[in-house]
Amino acid sequence: MKAKCPACGEEKHLTKHHILCPKNKWDWNMVFMLCRECHIELHKALPHKKTHYLVYINKLMLFLMDRMNTRNVDDSIQYKILSQIMIEVRTHCNLSTS
Repeated sequence: MKAKCPACGEEKHLTKHHILCPKNKWDWNMVFMLCRECHIELHKALPHKKTHYLVYINKLMLFLMDRMNTRNVDDSIQYKILSQIMIEVRTHCNLSTS
């Protein structure tokens, strides 16, 4: 089934990108859906070794912001997408807001 990729905005078949967080001994316990092309580009942008999860999440967010800015996505839509990701990351990774 095709859906809109949040990074490039195109209707494509999406793949699961597993998001790393420290819960359960650094299991890959959260997924983010991207098209194959953006998934490959995201892997190139991410650290290739285990790093602090906040560095990892920061790289993910910067990748998405760069892709959305390239497409001239309205700020309010960017905010909605990125905020939803941060809510899910906080919830899945048991991070407090303080």
